[in-house]
Amino acid sequence: MKFKLPIPYIYCILISIGLGLLTGGRQMYVYTYFMEDVGPGAVKLQFWIAMINQVLWGFLVPAVYWVYLKFGNEKKRFRLSLGVLLGSIVVSAFHEFISYFILYGSASIVGYTGLEIDIWTMISSGFPAGFITQWIVFWIVYTIFAGLVNARRFRENQIQLANMEAQLSEARLNALKYQLQPHFLFNTLNTISALMDFDVKDAQKTVSRLGNLMRTILEKNAQNAIPLREELSFIKDYLGIEEMRFQDRLTVQYKIQDSVQDAAVPRLILQPLVENAVKHGLRSVEENGKICIEAYELPENRIFISVSDNGIGSNISIEEMTENGIGLKNVQDRLELMYREACTFSVETAEGEGFKATIEIPR
Repeated sequence: MKFKLPIPYIYCILISIGLGLLTGGRQMYVYTYFMEDVGPGAVKLQFWIAMINQVLWGFLVPAVYWVYLKFGNEKKRFRLSLGVLLGSIVVSAFHEFISYFILYGSASIVGYTGLEIDIWTMISSGFPAGFITQWIVFWIVYTIFAGLVNARRFRENQIQLANMEAQLSEARLNALKYQLQPHFLFNTLNTISALMDFDVKDAQKTVSRLGNLMRTILEKNAQNAIPLREELSFIKDYLGIEEMRFQDRLTVQYKIQDSVQDAAVPRLILQPLVENAVKHGLRSVEENGKICIEAYELPENRIFISVSDNGIGSNISIEEMTENGIGLKNVQDRLELMYREACTFSVETAEGEGFKATIEIPR
């Protein structure tokens, strides 16, 4: 496992110096104002004792982290407990032992002469109590590291999970898009086939338009979301083919607010709705068939899009239509996949009243 502290080493040193100044200042205050018969040298010594303890831990932070990396992730619980326990004892004992030698050096620097006692005698008498204090500090630092590492792992896992969900969503969106393409092609070829019976020239124009449409839907690396103006451009080409089929029986009306022209919408989201209006709404209309496409901005930065017709409508339930048909089901699935609960999709129809499909999505 790569050895790298969760926080920069220099920060550990600076934090330990800050804690040393705080605890050392506290000791000087207590010994100055609450202890009797304490000389200036002893007061300074108390400051240095606190300072040494804190700063030394700052330098020993890598040792604590090494113990965590070496034994804190073991799968075998006994080995984990034993390894961390031995590591804590070694690091804490080293801290307490080395601090005595630094303490003597500090005492000589400040000119304090109250440490004539032999250093080994001082270590043997004060080591147990000091060791317990340092052992507690070790576990505090160890716990901080464990918390930082676990928080980082949790964050990385969340990012990885989000990336996996995004990749899965992208794959499902592509699958839905590819499901729609052959369906669209099949219906367009039926239109061309119908035109061939009475107007070959219009059929040829339709084939040319179909080529333009196919270049669009088969474009490699196409985004799943595109500006509304691009989606409308595609729909106009598609309806141009349908107008060839219906001749004077079909009129298309666009009511598009300028402010939503650049809003992102799912690619090929309108084509199934327009196809549904043509197939189920206008197929039995003798004249004055109309399709209306609306798009405008709603409050709270949302967009409203609708496709409606004045056709014969249907008495089939909406649930049955979305469950059995490719087009409407595709629209519903893609919207739910891209926007979750932030979108609404509905289809209203009744016999003799046409169809109206509406979409609300965040901008």
